[in-house]
Amino acid sequence: MNTYYPQENRIIMALLDIKGFAAISRNLSSKNLFDFLNAYFEMIGRLIQESGGEVIKFIGDAALVIFPSDSPRKVVGNLRNIQQRAQEHLERAGYENAVQVKGHIGKVYLGDLGTHDRKCLDIIGAAVNDLFLLPTEDDFVLSKDLEQQTQE
Repeated sequence: MNTYYPQENRIIMALLDIKGFAAISRNLSSKNLFDFLNAYFEMIGRLIQESGGEVIKFIGDAALVIFPSDSPRKVVGNLRNIQQRAQEHLERAGYENAVQVKGHIGKVYLGDLGTHDRKCLDIIGAAVNDLFLLPTEDDFVLSKDLEQQTQE
């Protein structure tokens, strides 16, 4: 297990969320839902790592992930690819749900957070709140700040 000492970082963060997940969860037993999410998260985690990112946490059916901020265009391209692969995974499982991706860039405090015997890498700061407050109408949403960075 890596140890992350708290420090401020400018990062690209993203939230990958299965839209309409409640409908999936109502149609599966708890064990089948657990197994479904486990396989989905395994795939998401592998794709994030292969793209140079890191999973911060899974929240219900969503994944909060981070990437270095030095190549915004590349990260956004990777996020589009991950979204497509996640969508294909859902379709193979028989679901038509969309995978929504929200992306933002900003300064956060990053480090291990938690109790003395259970610390996990986490990100804290206004930029994280900004990510979660991005609109939910579209399936791929970038903040104005990240959009601007991809155009430079």
